[in-house]
This record gives sequence, C-alpha cells and structure tokens, in this order.
Amino acid sequence: MRIDGTSGRWAAAFGMGVALAAGPVHVHGQIAEYLDHDGLTDALRSVVDGSDLAQMRSLGTSHEGREIWMVEIADRSGAPIDGRPGVLVVGNLSGDHLVGSQLALESIRHLVSSGAGDADLGQHVIYVVPRLNPDGAE
Repeated sequence: MRIDGTSGRWAAAFGMGVALAAGPVHVHGQIAEYLDHDGLTDALRSVVDGSDLAQMRSLGTSHEGREIWMVEIADRSGAPIDGRPGVLVVGNLSGDHLVGSQLALESIRHLVSSGAGDADLGQHVIYVVPRLNPDGAE
C-alpha cells in the first residue's frame, strides 16, 4: 500500500474495526449470534445487493465445497479499480475465531452505509474476505 497523505483517511476508515474489537457495539442489523456459512452468505448478499459500492465474488471453494467470499468496496465511477491502492481485510483465519468474520461483516456494513467516511473510494479499493476458513468455522 502506498504511504502518502491518504494514510490518515485509511486509519479513520478502519478505526471502526478497532472500536468493534474493544467492546460491545450496538449496530443496526447486528446479529446476536455467530453465523454459519449459509447465514454469512445471506448477510453478505443482503448488504451487497443494496449497495452501488460493493460487489461480492467467490475466490474459490474450500476442501468441503464451501464458497470463500470476497467483497470489493469501491466507487466504480472513479479511477480504474485495478490501478488503485487498496487494503485487504481478512477474517476468520482460524476456524474457531468466529468473531473475525462477524467484525468483517459489520465493517462491510459500516463502509457501505457510510460511503467509508473520509476514505476516498473513487481513488482506493477495500477488499474484505470475511471468512477465509469456512470449513473450520462450521
């Protein structure tokens, strides 16, 4: 990632993730329990389907055949996405770390609903893989 005057904007955009990890937060639409693979898929589709900023695609399938989802968040009317600096956020690397996928989902909701605040989504892109290890999570 490029280090320049925009680094402060990225820190502000992702400061929300730190706030979520620090304690309980009441977020509109937040779920009180961890989601299984189907529930996470449905929640991601719900967020992405209602947004012009987000697109969801599969990176592939796990050993047991579950999709590994990635959400791309960017303003498509800006610079070509492939040439933009970006940030990759990955959750649920370990199968028993379900809070990572929940934090990633809530971060996607926040970024999509707020337009990422100070982050310039016309010049940057955010990639979120909420659950890299869907088999372990199940």
